[in-house]
Amino acid sequence: MSYHYHFISFIIIISLSLAEVINAIINASKEVNLLADSTKFNEAGITSVGPVSSVNRIFTDHSIDVDLAEKYRQTGVEMVIA
Repeated sequence: MSYHYHFISFIIIISLSLAEVINAIINASKEVNLLADSTKFNEAGITSVGPVSSVNRIFTDHSIDVDLAEKYRQTGVEMVIA
């Protein structure tokens, strides 16, 4: 089975109440680090909290699609793959 991953330019979450809190934290932060395992990159959500360009670095596992990781790098986000 092959998967097609889509580049998502916004940080998507599934909780409206959590979105308000995360948005406030992002706005008050000097740096934003996002920790997400590779399975979260093709998930749908109900709201967004801001553009990926507001993230300085994304930490994820080695199973992320290489082309997808490169698309995030091209937006200026540092990808840390462990």
